[in-house]
Amino acid sequence: MGDHVRYHAPSSDSEPFPFPQMSQADMAKHPLTLGMTSMINSSDVERIAEIQASMLQRFEKTNAKLESFNDISAIKLDTAMKAFGHHTTLLLEAKKDLHSVFRRIRILKEKLSAQYPNGFTGAGQAVVTRDGEKIATDE
Repeated sequence: MGDHVRYHAPSSDSEPFPFPQMSQADMAKHPLTLGMTSMINSSDVERIAEIQASMLQRFEKTNAKLESFNDISAIKLDTAMKAFGHHTTLLLEAKKDLHSVFRRIRILKEKLSAQYPNGFTGAGQAVVTRDGEKIATDE
């Protein structure tokens, strides 16, 4: 391979040194850098920077919207969790109450069956309402 590097002359709409932080003397010390900078069209670089700035603004707006959505969602979640906790407590209390009621009913049944054994012989049969409608059976 050849040791020669071909340099392209800058086009009319590009600057020969688009990097102001480097002096012409520094550029001469680094022929590769000089060659690369001579290939860059400064109007293209400016257009890329404008596009990036536009995209940055869009991303910042999107990020702000997502942060707002997250804040609202956190508030809604907190409200729902409090309601869920309250409902859970309510259900647990209802469960305890029902267990207590059924335990009392069972105790009353046992006492009544011990006290009136003949009265409970047909208790396992169907329950009939006043209208003559059959409600439940223990079959």
